[in-house]
Amino acid sequence: MVMRMRRSLFLDKSLLHDPHDRDSWAQLLELVRQHRPTPEQRQLIERALTQFPGDILFIEAALDMALAGGAFKKATHLAQEILRHDAIHVAAQEKLIAAHLAHLRKQVKAGRLDLARKELQLGQAAKQKWVRQTSYPLMACQSLLELLESGDAAANRVEITVPEGSTASQQLELLFLLALEAGRMQIPSQQRLVFTKRLEQHLRKECRKTDFLHLMTLVSRQQAIAGKTALLELLQSLRTALNRFATETYQREEMERLCDLLYRLPLLPVLAAFAKAAQRRWSGLPVWTFYTVYAK
Repeated sequence: MVMRMRRSLFLDKSLLHDPHDRDSWAQLLELVRQHRPTPEQRQLIERALTQFPGDILFIEAALDMALAGGAFKKATHLAQEILRHDAIHVAAQEKLIAAHLAHLRKQVKAGRLDLARKELQLGQAAKQKWVRQTSYPLMACQSLLELLESGDAAANRVEITVPEGSTASQQLELLFLLALEAGRMQIPSQQRLVFTKRLEQHLRKECRKTDFLHLMTLVSRQQAIAGKTALLELLQSLRTALNRFATETYQREEMERLCDLLYRLPLLPVLAAFAKAAQRRWSGLPVWTFYTVYAK
């Protein structure tokens, strides 16, 4: 922490002497983006954009700041600005949809289902214009909004329809997002439980190692895009089902990525299972000892 602060101060001072040093701007922004948004960070990003207007790296930093600060309309404009420069920028596509869905959740929590429906339509229009691939987050939120609009208390009546030709991993993705968004949209607990149980059953009976790795990639992306409160709550309820994947055979790099993600969440009971399995296979490495001790 102290070293990061010292490095930030050094880079900030160096930019006073050479404000056109793009690499120093990029390094400084990467350091400050590791913390919660502050007015100082916002000013820093604005300074960077003044020096490098139209630079996608700094526009994306402003986009992340807008999402983290709840400025959803600004986030959609910034995402579209990136996509006008680079139409296949995957992160900008995801964050564009994420901004619309964050605003949708806000309207749902306020009891304004009419405005939530309008935001869903805006998200669908943005998807049609900018995003070619299927948007499972949009599909999940549409299903949940329809459930709320119908006033039907039976969540088990929600149809789960995946596009024709979808893979097993994509089916798992939709189940995961339904359970996750039910928590984020504060769907009543009994209804949320239905989606969680569906996901848990799929993890226990149908999920393979490749599907699990895809799921953990989704977890990492969702944490980066929309925070982790509801995400961690969902994963805690699934820890027994997730633990069984610790006994799969992974490459060392895969296991390191999994443990790092579980550490950052933090999902300690599952981290303990994976660290123990890693120690059995690659004994004597300090990294596995660290994760094991931390998980306790």
